[in-house]
Amino acid sequence: MAEYAIGFLRREISGPQKPQHEMEMHAVAERYGYTICLMVLVAPEREAVVQRLMTLVWNEGANAIIAPSADHFEPGEIDALVKLTDVIYVDTGDRLTIHTDDMSEADGHVFP
Repeated sequence: MAEYAIGFLRREISGPQKPQHEMEMHAVAERYGYTICLMVLVAPEREAVVQRLMTLVWNEGANAIIAPSADHFEPGEIDALVKLTDVIYVDTGDRLTIHTDDMSEADGHVFP
């Protein structure tokens, strides 16, 4: 059974690098064993982005969100998302994993 990921970019951050960022996200997805089922491009004026992403994760059955970098998220969005799905950054290779009842992990690093 395939594991799916959602690609996520903010238009104002990716700018002309959007095609490159998309290619890199597909490559990272493949490296982690995911297929990108949806690419989400968000405009600066868009509100409630994290709620939309959480709904898309649920509806698409996605196991991860892949973004070019942490810069594509607003403060607090990552904490909310990692309660539901993994978040992977292309630039650093960091993979924040879903919180469990007793701990959360990011590639073996335990966070309180």
